[in-house]
Amino acid sequence: MATDRPLGNPLLAKRPSFAALYVNRTMLVLLALGFAGGLPNVMVTKVAQAWTSAAHWDVAAIGALSAWTLPYAFKFAWAPLVDSVQLPLLGRLGRRRSWLLASQVLAMAALLALSLWGPLAPDAPDAGAHNGVFLLLLLAAAFFSATQDIVGDAFRAECLQPEQLGAGASMFVSGYRVAFVALGGGVMLAAGTVSWSVACVAASAAMLLGIVATLQAKQAQYEQLQSQDEARLTKAQADFGAAQVQAEFDRRDALGDASSVAQAPQQNDTGGSPGATSPGRGGGGDTPNDPGTDPGAPPTPKPDPKPTAPPVSGKAGVAVSAAYSAIGTPYHFAGETPGVAFDCSGLTKWAWGRAGVSLPHQSGGQYASVPHVSRDQVQPGDLIFYYSPIGHVGIYVGGGMMIHAQNTGTTVKVATVHWNKVVGIGRPG
Repeated sequence: MATDRPLGNPLLAKRPSFAALYVNRTMLVLLALGFAGGLPNVMVTKVAQAWTSAAHWDVAAIGALSAWTLPYAFKFAWAPLVDSVQLPLLGRLGRRRSWLLASQVLAMAALLALSLWGPLAPDAPDAGAHNGVFLLLLLAAAFFSATQDIVGDAFRAECLQPEQLGAGASMFVSGYRVAFVALGGGVMLAAGTVSWSVACVAASAAMLLGIVATLQAKQAQYEQLQSQDEARLTKAQADFGAAQVQAEFDRRDALGDASSVAQAPQQNDTGGSPGATSPGRGGGGDTPNDPGTDPGAPPTPKPDPKPTAPPVSGKAGVAVSAAYSAIGTPYHFAGETPGVAFDCSGLTKWAWGRAGVSLPHQSGGQYASVPHVSRDQVQPGDLIFYYSPIGHVGIYVGGGMMIHAQNTGTTVKVATVHWNKVVGIGRPG
């Protein structure tokens, strides 16, 4: 199927300049997310050890603090849960950003509580119970921080183009290390002037930088992806010719259509089994003539019925009805205007926009911004995504069919879902 992403041929991918690679909002977001990931880590390791040392804990007790940071070592245990569960109330953010926001807020809350509580000297009254609560807060901060690391790594991998992966990883890790250096030393220096609690509260508040980055990540990521895709397609068309680029799209479409036809069961117009023939015909499976007509006459062609939207309730129903109303609109790259032109993500953006749901104009961006569902949960209104990286999207209308804007020279139409090529299903709303 055609895409709103340029060809994946490595010959078409030009190495970006240093400025183009690093001076953009996506990289700044990753730098801030890396900083927010490193902040709680340094707080529960270096800062906690220095603070308990200042509270006159013995060396053995300080060394035992490492056991309370084990969530970092065992985060693989709940990583599958983070990958598969959509958080309630935050679904509009998408799975990754909802988990990022939740883990950041909870980590910040645990760090603030830890900072205000603080450790007591072992010989202080009620030191045992007080320090026990301190250790539990330390464990909670480490757990939420480790969860943030899981989501941050996954989000980074999904939001970057292949040629950005190295640069994106370096920016994320740089932010992580900056947090270690700046806060690891900064808190200890500040504690000599103000109290440990004040210094740690101020450092914990810096988690707001990560929260702001998470909320901005959607816009920055999708604007960057869209501008890069448009630039790469324009460059490909200039280098190889628009006709050759379009021929490659058509070749992919033909492969997908052939695969779908080969897998689909064939059924004749009489509702019989595959390969069944019509009454009075010679095994060709043609549509039978109406009763009383000349058996040798060609069958009367049946006019194609005008597609109508199935009954679907709620916002999904509004989106599906809007998609049906767009049938026949010409395809044009970057189009999103009803009656004028649509591309694949422009169509789904507009259809769901009619239902009051905002989506980015980029198929990969849409995939990252909506909750995901499995194939056995698919329902009308869901978005059907193709290719890896994501490069095409349609809106499911039920019965194994979807509406999509395919490629240049075609119009918005109802088509069979090629389930063997579907890489994801998303549910806006």
